[in-house]
Amino acid sequence: MVPLTRRRLLHGAVGALVGLAGCSDSRDGTSTETASQSPSSDTGAVPDHYSLRRPDEKPAVRVSDERRRGTTASSSPTDGPPEDARQRGFVTSTEAARRMWFADTDGAAEARQFVADTDFDSETLYVEFYPVRECYSLELCSVTWSRTDIHTQYGSYLRSSDVSCEVEARDGVSWLIRIPEVLDPEAMTGGGSGWSSNGCGRRHRPPDQTTTDAPDFGPKPPTNGTETATEGDR
Repeated sequence: MVPLTRRRLLHGAVGALVGLAGCSDSRDGTSTETASQSPSSDTGAVPDHYSLRRPDEKPAVRVSDERRRGTTASSSPTDGPPEDARQRGFVTSTEAARRMWFADTDGAAEARQFVADTDFDSETLYVEFYPVRECYSLELCSVTWSRTDIHTQYGSYLRSSDVSCEVEARDGVSWLIRIPEVLDPEAMTGGGSGWSSNGCGRRHRPPDQTTTDAPDFGPKPPTNGTETATEGDR
């Protein structure tokens, strides 16, 4: 497919993109390897986080099984991920952090530093992967968790008009989310992740309607006991 610029895409194929945005697998994307903080990372509505992006719909970060001790991550960026590597999971110690694998892509050094700056005496790192279309970007809208589960919510939006991308191409984005609490991966029995084609939108609520008290970053938990913290925005 001939690459389309963002401006050409906006002016010449808006209808097609609207259709794509309505599909459950439409996600964020760019045609180049990039890494950046999510636009919402400095609002206080979500925990500290870092996103690392690579082409070909592959994870940029993998987490080793913490039950394997005495092993180390690949020493060379040309090496592949360890056999036990997973695209999502929890990192709870410096030892486990050393066994993480990072793709040789732009922003990998910053991602490693983000991991190194995590205080595992009081924080837990949650790694999650999302495939995204090249012409879209993802924003982390909210994170909620308990001792036994964790839920994330993302919103997508079109990339800037000066970004070149292919409509059908996909990238992969790995998210490093710093949970301000020590969690036990063995106790985690559930979890999930949601995505909205309308971006975070209504999730950017007034300060009196949000909380930064763990474990409910983002929308305050419901009080009627019947809806989830993100159900009203799905």
